[in-house]
Order: sequence, then structure tokens, then C-alpha cells
Amino acid sequence: MIMRWLLALIAFPALAQWDSIDIRFEGVGCASCIESLPERLRRLRGVESVELDSEAGRIRLKLAAQNRVRIEQIRDFIEQDGTKAREAKVEGRGTVSRADGAWLFRPEGQSTNYRLLWKTAAQPPQPNSVTRIKGRMARLRGEPVEIEID
Repeated sequence: MIMRWLLALIAFPALAQWDSIDIRFEGVGCASCIESLPERLRRLRGVESVELDSEAGRIRLKLAAQNRVRIEQIRDFIEQDGTKAREAKVEGRGTVSRADGAWLFRPEGQSTNYRLLWKTAAQPPQPNSVTRIKGRMARLRGEPVEIEID
């Protein structure tokens, strides 16, 4: 029994989650709020590091394995003072599926599906498979939130 459990851990390590999130923001409502943002984000379970470039309007998060950090959480942290989160570059692992003709991505342990848009001629992965994605979210609100895959 223990051997099967160990094999399952080896076969399915940290199946899915966000690895990094890089968000562009603008319209800083409160300079001191933006400067304190990295420390506030580091308090979220699963955030390993935060880099802020306030002049360029970018914040980059590196996330721990098996994290449950949601993009919506990060967006809401940024927008607490009136600053607007505009777009994000994301990297992660998750389950890719098809529903109603659309490709969807769901990070493990999260209930949110993100629509995938393939911009290259690369073949999408097999439906219901775990895969790595790297792409851009042109908007962070509305339904569905889409990830453009380069």
C-alpha cells in the first residue's frame, strides 16, 4: 500500500498550479500602497518571491510548488488602492480540456477555468491531460478570462 502511494507521488508530482505571474499595472492610486505591495503579497501562502518595478508598472511573483494562489487574489491586492491591474503573463501547469468547442485550462485545486487561445500553429495537447502553459492574459476581469498561448 505504501509503495503504491509513493509511486503515485512520483508519477503525479505537483500536478498543477501557477509557477509565476507577472502583472502590468497603471494608475497608481497610492505610492506608499504600491511600495508596500511586495511585503503584503509575500504573506500569501505559496508566494516565494516578489519583484516590484513601480516605474515600469510591473510586479512578478514566483510561486512555490503545490500553491493555491489565484490570479484574482493578486489582482485584488493590486487594486485595493485604486491602481488597475491591466494584463498578466502567466506560467503554470494544469489540466487542459475541451468544452463546447473551447480549450480550457484549470490549475490544480482551483475551480476557475481559463479559456485558452492558441496563437501558433502548435498542436494543442490531448484533452484532459496535464500540461505546462505559458501565455498572456490581456484582461483580468470578465467571463471568460482568456490566456493567449504563444
